[in-house]
Amino acid sequence: MVMVVKQLGDEPIIVITVTPPFDSYKDVIQKLEAIEAIANTIDSPIIYRINDYSAVTQASLDDIMTVLARETRSGSAGSLADPRVRSVAVGSDEMIRLAATSLKQTQYGNLDVPLFESYDDALAYIREDMARRIE
Repeated sequence: MVMVVKQLGDEPIIVITVTPPFDSYKDVIQKLEAIEAIANTIDSPIIYRINDYSAVTQASLDDIMTVLARETRSGSAGSLADPRVRSVAVGSDEMIRLAATSLKQTQYGNLDVPLFESYDDALAYIREDMARRIE
């Protein structure tokens, strides 16, 4: 998987950009390690994550289930299991939509991960949430 994990400036926002091809078994571990390294440096009660899968057009059901299981059970800083994390997703592939919907199930932690068609929309949503929390 070609994957970039970075913090957005000095904001409490981690951006994960994923492009195919990817190995859901191996690459998700590397992704979680990179996220954890960044999350451990963020001094904020809330960490936002933008999971940008907009370049993914043919994810398999096996890939989705593997990623969801590892993400929600890892317990590492910055993972979906981290209670500080507020995550959003970007993408239009049907399997990405399925993943966002599946996260609402009990076995994946009852997580609400809004799905957006564009990175800009996802970032605007996060910034609005950040502004509401400051008020």
